[in-house]
Amino acid sequence: MKLPQKRKGHLVKDTNQKLGRVKNSLQGEFSPEEFNEKFKTMFPVEFDIYSFEKRNEFDKWVSNVLSSSPKK
Repeated sequence: MKLPQKRKGHLVKDTNQKLGRVKNSLQGEFSPEEFNEKFKTMFPVEFDIYSFEKRNEFDKWVSNVLSSSPKK
């Protein structure tokens, strides 16, 4: 029996926009821990989904998404 392939892309719609909103709310320099706390308070469901799916790669994933997001 073969398992189905994992979905590619984001698990939740508009994830990049939500992460951008968290980033904009912090203004200036911030640590990954500060970002994660703000993400958890602003979007608890999305935080739970991605922290479970990404497990040990969560911080790396967040930094990749933020670095690839358009600069204002």
